[in-house]
Amino acid sequence: MTLSDVSIRRPVFTAMLSFAILVMGFLALRKLGTDLYPPVDLPMITVQVIYPGASPEDIERDVTKPIEDSVAGISGLSKLQSFTRDSVTFALLQFELGTPLDEATNAVRDRIGGVRGELPSGAMEPVIKQLDIGALPVTVVALTSDGGVNDTRALAEDRLRPILEQVPGVGAINVVGGEDREVHVDLDLDKL
Repeated sequence: MTLSDVSIRRPVFTAMLSFAILVMGFLALRKLGTDLYPPVDLPMITVQVIYPGASPEDIERDVTKPIEDSVAGISGLSKLQSFTRDSVTFALLQFELGTPLDEATNAVRDRIGGVRGELPSGAMEPVIKQLDIGALPVTVVALTSDGGVNDTRALAEDRLRPILEQVPGVGAINVVGGEDREVHVDLDLDKL
């Protein structure tokens, strides 16, 4: 007896079986969780070194090259990218999927620790971080006002930021734009 024979001879049984499958499907669908940013562990590690006052050429030669040479031989490393700017270098290490990120981070930390003595004395301590997708910004808000750019920044810093930081689930609030306040001191060299 085939499935088609049972369906033809017992139509009520077939209809009830189909209905039961539909009901179970709807119940399962209601319990199916969805997430805009599901937890994903990308095997990526970043290394940042700040070398204040150095030109990109100096950083490339004295900082970036030794770091790249030291981490290039780590097992599981699939891609290495470096970005060098004034006073800072940033290396992005991408590992093969399935690579244990904690072990890879320890390997990177060990390799950079071994080359730390070769870095210039003015370079700050390398910052090694695992790339966390959950730490990326979820919402970006742009503000405008009738006042100037600095007034808008002051409004965001002094009034909006404290309110938004108290909302449950908010990890960080970063205010970008405008100018940071500075104090310029002009010295009279003759009087000094």
